[in-house]
Amino acid sequence: MGGMRLLAHLAVPSRKHQSLVKLLAASPRLLVELVRRCFGFQIPNDVELLRGPEVVRVLGSERIADGVLVIRRRGKIRETMVIEVQLRVARSKRKAWALYVAGTWAGLGAPTTLVVLTPSEHVARWASKVIDIGRGKTVLQPLVLGPGQIPAEISLADARARPEALALSVLIHGHKAGSLSLGRTAVIVARELLASGDEERMVLADLIIGAVNRGIRKIVEAEMTVDGQEWFSDVVGNIMKKRARARDEGRAEGRAEGRAEGRAEGRAEGRAEGRAEGRAEGRAEGRAEGRVEGRVEGRVEGRAEGRDAGLTEGVVKSLRTVLEARGLRPTTAQRARIARCRSPEQLATWLRLALVAKSVSEILRPVRRGPSNGRASNSR
Repeated sequence: MGGMRLLAHLAVPSRKHQSLVKLLAASPRLLVELVRRCFGFQIPNDVELLRGPEVVRVLGSERIADGVLVIRRRGKIRETMVIEVQLRVARSKRKAWALYVAGTWAGLGAPTTLVVLTPSEHVARWASKVIDIGRGKTVLQPLVLGPGQIPAEISLADARARPEALALSVLIHGHKAGSLSLGRTAVIVARELLASGDEERMVLADLIIGAVNRGIRKIVEAEMTVDGQEWFSDVVGNIMKKRARARDEGRAEGRAEGRAEGRAEGRAEGRAEGRAEGRAEGRAEGRAEGRVEGRVEGRVEGRAEGRDAGLTEGVVKSLRTVLEARGLRPTTAQRARIARCRSPEQLATWLRLALVAKSVSEILRPVRRGPSNGRASNSR
Protein backbone atom coordinates (compact mmCIF):
# COMPACT_ATOMS: atom_id res chain seq x y z
CA MET A 1 0.00 0.00 0.00
CA GLY A 2 1.32 3.44 -0.96
CA GLY A 3 1.94 6.12 1.64
CA MET A 4 2.26 9.87 1.89
CA ARG A 5 3.65 11.79 4.85
CA LEU A 6 3.43 15.52 5.47
CA LEU A 7 6.08 16.75 7.89
CA ALA A 8 4.85 20.10 9.17
CA HIS A 9 6.89 23.18 10.04
CA LEU A 10 6.89 24.03 13.76
CA ALA A 11 7.61 27.77 13.72
CA VAL A 12 6.05 30.30 11.35
CA PRO A 13 6.47 34.07 10.95
CA SER A 14 2.93 35.25 10.19
CA ARG A 15 -0.75 34.36 10.50
CA LYS A 16 -1.23 33.83 6.75
CA HIS A 17 1.91 31.69 6.54
CA GLN A 18 0.73 29.68 9.52
CA SER A 19 -2.75 29.27 8.04
CA LEU A 20 -1.44 27.97 4.72
CA VAL A 21 0.94 25.53 6.42
CA LYS A 22 -1.86 24.36 8.73
CA LEU A 23 -4.20 23.82 5.78
CA LEU A 24 -1.65 21.76 3.85
CA ALA A 25 -0.85 19.73 6.96
CA ALA A 26 -4.54 18.96 7.48
CA SER A 27 -5.32 18.37 3.77
CA PRO A 28 -2.20 17.10 1.97
CA ARG A 29 -4.39 15.49 -0.69
CA LEU A 30 -5.30 19.01 -1.78
CA LEU A 31 -1.63 19.63 -2.50
CA VAL A 32 -1.37 16.33 -4.37
CA GLU A 33 -4.33 17.34 -6.58
CA LEU A 34 -2.69 20.67 -7.39
CA VAL A 35 0.63 19.06 -8.30
CA ARG A 36 -1.15 16.56 -10.53
CA ARG A 37 -3.22 19.21 -12.29
CA CYS A 38 -0.58 21.93 -12.65
CA PHE A 39 2.55 19.90 -13.36
CA GLY A 40 1.20 16.63 -14.74
CA PHE A 41 2.86 14.48 -12.09
CA GLN A 42 1.62 10.91 -11.73
CA ILE A 43 1.10 10.47 -8.00
CA PRO A 44 -0.73 7.28 -6.99
CA ASN A 45 -4.24 7.36 -5.59
CA ASP A 46 -3.45 4.49 -3.25
CA VAL A 47 -1.77 6.56 -0.55
CA GLU A 48 -1.50 6.49 3.21
CA LEU A 49 -1.66 9.74 5.17
CA LEU A 50 0.64 9.80 8.19
CA ARG A 51 0.63 12.78 10.55
CA GLY A 52 3.00 13.67 13.33
CA PRO A 53 5.28 16.35 14.77
CA GLU A 54 8.33 15.11 12.81
CA VAL A 55 10.50 17.61 10.95
CA VAL A 56 13.39 17.09 8.60
CA ARG A 57 16.40 19.05 9.83
CA VAL A 58 18.76 20.06 7.08
CA LEU A 59 22.38 18.96 7.37
CA GLY A 60 22.29 19.10 11.15
CA SER A 61 21.13 22.74 11.24
CA GLU A 62 18.06 24.18 12.96
CA ARG A 63 16.60 25.38 9.65
CA ILE A 64 13.61 23.36 8.54
CA ALA A 65 11.27 23.36 5.57
CA ASP A 66 7.56 24.12 5.94
CA GLY A 67 6.76 20.55 5.02
CA VAL A 68 7.97 17.41 3.26
CA LEU A 69 5.57 15.25 1.32
CA VAL A 70 6.75 11.65 1.42
CA ILE A 71 5.20 9.36 -1.19
CA ARG A 72 5.40 5.65 -0.52
CA ARG A 73 4.73 2.65 -2.73
CA ARG A 74 4.55 -0.79 -1.15
CA GLY A 75 5.95 0.57 2.09
CA LYS A 76 9.06 2.15 0.53
CA ILE A 77 9.80 5.83 0.01
CA ARG A 78 9.75 6.45 -3.75
CA GLU A 79 9.61 10.22 -3.95
CA THR A 80 9.62 13.34 -1.75
CA MET A 81 8.58 16.95 -2.21
CA VAL A 82 9.89 19.82 -0.13
CA ILE A 83 6.97 22.21 0.41
CA GLU A 84 7.60 25.89 1.04
CA VAL A 85 5.03 28.65 1.65
CA GLN A 86 6.53 31.99 0.57
CA LEU A 87 4.76 35.33 1.09
CA ARG A 88 7.47 37.75 -0.05
CA VAL A 89 10.76 37.95 -1.93
CA ALA A 90 13.71 36.94 0.24
CA ARG A 91 17.00 36.31 -1.53
CA SER A 92 18.42 34.22 1.29
CA LYS A 93 15.54 31.77 0.91
CA ARG A 94 16.84 30.47 -2.44
CA LYS A 95 19.99 29.20 -0.72
CA ALA A 96 17.90 27.71 2.06
CA TRP A 97 15.72 25.93 -0.51
CA ALA A 98 18.77 24.33 -2.08
CA LEU A 99 19.81 23.10 1.39
CA TYR A 100 16.32 21.77 2.11
CA VAL A 101 16.20 19.80 -1.13
CA ALA A 102 19.74 18.43 -0.80
CA GLY A 103 19.26 17.52 2.83
CA THR A 104 15.94 15.78 2.20
CA TRP A 105 17.33 13.92 -0.81
CA ALA A 106 20.38 12.77 1.17
CA GLY A 107 18.45 11.94 4.33
CA LEU A 108 15.53 10.05 2.79
CA GLY A 109 17.30 8.66 -0.27
CA ALA A 110 14.59 9.43 -2.83
CA PRO A 111 14.13 11.87 -5.73
CA THR A 112 13.21 15.25 -4.28
CA THR A 113 11.32 18.17 -5.85
CA LEU A 114 10.85 21.70 -4.49
CA VAL A 115 7.25 23.02 -4.58
CA VAL A 116 6.63 26.66 -3.58
CA LEU A 117 3.13 27.98 -2.75
CA THR A 118 2.59 31.75 -2.77
CA PRO A 119 -0.41 34.14 -2.85
CA SER A 120 1.61 36.74 -4.81
CA GLU A 121 2.17 36.88 -8.58
CA HIS A 122 5.33 38.91 -8.00
CA VAL A 123 6.73 36.31 -5.61
CA ALA A 124 5.67 33.53 -7.99
CA ARG A 125 7.74 35.03 -10.82
CA TRP A 126 10.74 35.44 -8.52
CA ALA A 127 10.45 31.94 -7.04
CA SER A 128 10.14 30.34 -10.51
CA LYS A 129 13.68 31.32 -11.50
CA VAL A 130 16.24 28.53 -11.72
CA ILE A 131 18.60 28.31 -8.75
CA ASP A 132 22.08 28.00 -10.27
CA ILE A 133 24.33 26.22 -7.82
CA GLY A 134 27.32 25.94 -10.16
CA ARG A 135 28.22 27.00 -13.73
CA GLY A 136 24.72 26.44 -15.02
CA LYS A 137 25.25 22.69 -14.73
CA THR A 138 24.08 22.08 -11.18
CA VAL A 139 20.68 23.73 -10.98
CA LEU A 140 17.44 23.51 -9.03
CA GLN A 141 14.14 24.37 -10.72
CA PRO A 142 11.38 25.20 -8.21
CA LEU A 143 7.81 24.31 -9.13
CA VAL A 144 5.61 27.24 -8.15
CA LEU A 145 1.90 27.30 -7.30
CA GLY A 146 0.79 30.93 -7.46
CA PRO A 147 -2.51 32.82 -7.75
CA GLY A 148 -2.79 31.79 -11.39
CA GLN A 149 -2.96 28.12 -10.43
CA ILE A 150 -5.47 28.54 -7.59
CA PRO A 151 -9.13 29.21 -8.56
CA ALA A 152 -10.29 32.72 -7.63
CA GLU A 153 -13.96 31.68 -7.71
CA ILE A 154 -15.69 28.53 -6.47
CA SER A 155 -19.36 27.63 -6.56
CA LEU A 156 -21.29 27.21 -3.33
CA ALA A 157 -21.94 23.54 -4.12
CA ASP A 158 -18.24 22.82 -4.75
CA ALA A 159 -17.25 24.81 -1.66
CA ARG A 160 -19.60 22.75 0.51
CA ALA A 161 -18.32 19.51 -1.00
CA ARG A 162 -14.62 20.49 -0.70
CA PRO A 163 -14.26 23.18 1.98
CA GLU A 164 -10.48 22.68 2.04
CA ALA A 165 -10.33 23.84 -1.60
CA LEU A 166 -12.43 26.88 -0.63
CA ALA A 167 -10.01 27.58 2.23
CA LEU A 168 -7.05 27.59 -0.17
CA SER A 169 -8.84 29.89 -2.65
CA VAL A 170 -9.74 32.32 0.14
CA LEU A 171 -6.22 32.27 1.61
CA ILE A 172 -4.76 33.04 -1.84
CA HIS A 173 -7.42 35.44 -3.20
CA GLY A 174 -9.63 36.46 -0.24
CA HIS A 175 -7.55 39.53 0.64
CA LYS A 176 -8.28 41.17 -2.71
CA ALA A 177 -10.79 44.01 -2.83
CA GLY A 178 -12.70 42.47 -5.75
CA SER A 179 -13.39 39.10 -4.13
CA LEU A 180 -16.97 39.84 -2.97
CA SER A 181 -18.49 36.67 -4.51
CA LEU A 182 -15.75 34.51 -3.00
CA GLY A 183 -16.26 36.28 0.35
CA ARG A 184 -19.99 35.54 0.34
CA THR A 185 -19.36 31.86 -0.34
CA ALA A 186 -16.66 31.76 2.32
CA VAL A 187 -18.85 33.24 5.07
CA ILE A 188 -21.79 30.95 4.24
CA VAL A 189 -19.68 27.78 4.25
CA ALA A 190 -17.71 28.84 7.33
CA ARG A 191 -20.98 29.33 9.26
CA GLU A 192 -22.07 25.83 8.25
CA LEU A 193 -18.73 24.32 9.26
CA LEU A 194 -18.90 26.07 12.62
CA ALA A 195 -22.45 24.84 13.20
CA SER A 196 -21.43 21.23 12.50
CA GLY A 197 -19.73 20.92 15.90
CA ASP A 198 -16.88 18.89 14.36
CA GLU A 199 -13.51 20.08 15.70
CA GLU A 200 -11.60 19.77 12.41
CA ARG A 201 -14.34 21.52 10.44
CA MET A 202 -14.43 24.31 13.04
CA VAL A 203 -10.68 24.85 12.63
CA LEU A 204 -11.21 24.98 8.87
CA ALA A 205 -13.97 27.58 9.40
CA ASP A 206 -11.52 29.70 11.39
CA LEU A 207 -8.96 29.54 8.56
CA ILE A 208 -11.60 30.51 5.98
CA ILE A 209 -13.21 33.43 7.80
CA GLY A 210 -9.84 34.79 8.94
CA ALA A 211 -8.68 35.10 5.30
CA VAL A 212 -11.67 37.10 3.98
CA ASN A 213 -10.95 40.75 3.19
CA ARG A 214 -12.14 42.82 6.17
CA GLY A 215 -14.10 45.32 4.08
CA ILE A 216 -15.81 42.57 2.08
CA ARG A 217 -16.56 40.68 5.28
CA LYS A 218 -18.31 43.73 6.72
CA ILE A 219 -20.47 44.07 3.60
CA VAL A 220 -21.42 40.37 3.67
CA GLU A 221 -22.22 40.56 7.38
CA ALA A 222 -24.39 43.61 6.74
CA GLU A 223 -26.26 41.73 4.01
CA MET A 224 -26.86 38.91 6.47
CA THR A 225 -28.17 41.40 9.03
CA VAL A 226 -30.74 42.68 6.53
CA ASP A 227 -31.82 39.10 5.79
CA GLY A 228 -32.11 38.26 9.50
CA GLN A 229 -29.22 35.78 9.49
CA GLU A 230 -26.41 35.24 11.99
CA TRP A 231 -23.10 36.97 11.24
CA PHE A 232 -19.53 36.41 12.40
CA SER A 233 -18.11 38.77 15.04
CA ASP A 234 -14.52 39.90 15.16
CA VAL A 235 -13.87 37.40 17.95
CA VAL A 236 -14.97 34.31 16.02
CA GLY A 237 -11.60 32.70 16.74
CA ASN A 238 -12.12 33.01 20.48
CA ILE A 239 -15.68 31.71 20.16
CA MET A 240 -14.50 28.55 18.43
CA LYS A 241 -11.73 27.97 20.97
CA LYS A 242 -14.28 28.20 23.80
CA ARG A 243 -16.62 25.92 21.92
CA ALA A 244 -13.85 23.34 21.54
CA ARG A 245 -13.18 23.39 25.29
CA ALA A 246 -16.72 23.51 26.61
CA ARG A 247 -19.21 22.95 23.81
CA ASP A 248 -21.65 20.80 25.76
CA GLU A 249 -21.62 22.89 28.93
CA GLY A 250 -21.66 26.17 27.06
CA ARG A 251 -24.59 25.28 24.86
CA ALA A 252 -26.61 23.76 27.71
CA GLU A 253 -25.99 26.54 30.23
CA GLY A 254 -25.31 29.48 27.96
CA ARG A 255 -28.27 29.15 25.65
CA ALA A 256 -30.75 27.94 28.30
CA GLU A 257 -29.82 30.45 30.99
CA GLY A 258 -29.00 33.31 28.67
CA ARG A 259 -32.19 33.08 26.67
CA ALA A 260 -34.39 32.44 29.71
CA GLU A 261 -32.88 35.17 31.85
CA GLY A 262 -32.45 37.65 29.02
CA ARG A 263 -35.98 37.29 27.70
CA ALA A 264 -37.64 37.11 31.13
CA GLU A 265 -35.73 40.00 32.65
CA GLY A 266 -35.76 42.11 29.52
CA ARG A 267 -39.48 41.87 29.03
CA ALA A 268 -40.34 42.09 32.75
CA GLU A 269 -38.13 45.00 33.70
CA GLY A 270 -38.55 47.00 30.57
CA ARG A 271 -36.59 48.40 27.72
CA ALA A 272 -33.98 50.34 29.71
CA GLU A 273 -33.16 47.67 32.30
CA GLY A 274 -33.54 44.88 29.75
CA ARG A 275 -30.95 46.44 27.46
CA ALA A 276 -28.54 47.24 30.29
CA GLU A 277 -28.76 44.01 32.24
CA GLY A 278 -29.59 41.62 29.41
CA ARG A 279 -26.68 42.63 27.21
CA ALA A 280 -24.23 43.13 30.09
CA GLU A 281 -25.09 39.85 31.82
CA GLY A 282 -25.34 37.98 28.55
CA ARG A 283 -21.87 39.00 27.49
CA ALA A 284 -20.29 38.63 30.94
CA GLU A 285 -21.88 35.26 31.68
CA GLY A 286 -21.29 34.08 28.14
CA ARG A 287 -17.54 34.64 28.39
CA ALA A 288 -17.34 33.33 31.97
CA GLU A 289 -19.40 30.19 31.40
CA GLY A 290 -18.09 29.32 27.98
CA ARG A 291 -21.17 30.38 26.01
CA VAL A 292 -19.57 29.80 22.69
CA GLU A 293 -22.34 31.43 20.75
CA GLY A 294 -22.39 34.56 22.92
CA ARG A 295 -22.10 37.59 20.71
CA VAL A 296 -23.19 35.86 17.48
CA GLU A 297 -26.34 34.21 18.84
CA GLY A 298 -27.06 36.95 21.37
CA ARG A 299 -27.42 39.63 18.69
CA VAL A 300 -29.54 37.48 16.39
CA GLU A 301 -31.78 36.06 19.13
CA GLY A 302 -32.13 39.50 20.74
CA ARG A 303 -33.57 40.93 17.53
CA ALA A 304 -35.70 37.81 16.94
CA GLU A 305 -37.14 37.98 20.45
CA GLY A 306 -38.56 41.45 20.03
CA ARG A 307 -35.93 43.72 21.54
CA ASP A 308 -36.78 46.72 19.39
CA ALA A 309 -34.09 48.85 20.94
CA GLY A 310 -31.43 46.24 20.29
CA LEU A 311 -32.57 45.82 16.68
CA THR A 312 -32.43 49.54 16.04
CA GLU A 313 -28.96 49.82 17.49
CA GLY A 314 -27.73 46.79 15.53
CA VAL A 315 -29.03 48.06 12.18
CA VAL A 316 -27.57 51.54 12.83
CA LYS A 317 -24.19 49.91 13.52
CA SER A 318 -24.45 47.81 10.35
CA LEU A 319 -25.39 50.90 8.33
CA ARG A 320 -22.37 52.77 9.63
CA THR A 321 -20.17 49.75 8.89
CA VAL A 322 -21.35 49.52 5.26
CA LEU A 323 -20.90 53.28 4.76
CA GLU A 324 -17.36 53.03 6.11
CA ALA A 325 -16.52 49.92 4.05
CA ARG A 326 -17.80 51.59 0.85
CA GLY A 327 -16.05 54.89 1.55
CA LEU A 328 -19.29 56.90 1.93
CA ARG A 329 -18.80 59.59 4.58
CA PRO A 330 -21.96 61.20 5.99
CA THR A 331 -21.99 64.82 7.09
CA THR A 332 -22.57 65.81 10.71
CA ALA A 333 -26.24 66.44 9.97
CA GLN A 334 -26.59 63.09 8.21
CA ARG A 335 -24.97 61.29 11.13
CA ALA A 336 -27.38 63.02 13.53
CA ARG A 337 -30.36 62.00 11.39
CA ILE A 338 -29.27 58.36 11.38
CA ALA A 339 -28.70 58.45 15.15
CA ARG A 340 -32.18 59.95 15.81
CA CYS A 341 -34.04 57.39 13.70
CA ARG A 342 -35.91 54.82 15.79
CA SER A 343 -37.81 53.08 12.99
CA PRO A 344 -36.40 49.60 12.25
CA GLU A 345 -38.14 49.61 8.86
CA GLN A 346 -36.60 52.94 7.85
CA LEU A 347 -33.15 51.88 9.02
CA ALA A 348 -33.43 48.58 7.12
CA THR A 349 -34.38 50.52 3.98
CA TRP A 350 -31.34 52.78 4.37
CA LEU A 351 -29.13 49.74 4.94
CA ARG A 352 -30.30 48.10 1.73
CA LEU A 353 -29.72 51.33 -0.20
CA ALA A 354 -26.25 51.66 1.36
CA LEU A 355 -25.15 48.48 -0.44
CA VAL A 356 -25.75 50.03 -3.88
CA ALA A 357 -26.12 53.83 -3.54
CA LYS A 358 -23.45 56.20 -4.80
CA SER A 359 -23.81 58.80 -2.02
CA VAL A 360 -25.19 59.22 1.49
CA SER A 361 -27.67 61.80 0.17
CA GLU A 362 -29.11 59.18 -2.17
CA ILE A 363 -29.55 56.80 0.76
CA LEU A 364 -31.28 59.34 3.03
CA ARG A 365 -33.38 60.96 0.30
CA PRO A 366 -36.92 61.67 1.65
CA VAL A 367 -39.79 59.50 0.38
CA ARG A 368 -43.21 60.89 -0.57
CA ARG A 369 -46.48 59.22 -1.52
CA GLY A 370 -47.64 59.28 -5.14
CA PRO A 371 -50.84 61.31 -5.69
CA SER A 372 -52.81 58.56 -7.45
CA ASN A 373 -51.61 55.10 -6.61
CA GLY A 374 -50.41 55.66 -3.05
CA ARG A 375 -46.99 54.18 -3.76
CA ALA A 376 -43.89 55.70 -2.27
CA SER A 377 -41.50 57.50 -4.61
CA ASN A 378 -38.25 59.41 -4.06
CA SER A 379 -38.70 63.14 -3.92
CA ARG A 380 -36.35 65.19 -6.06
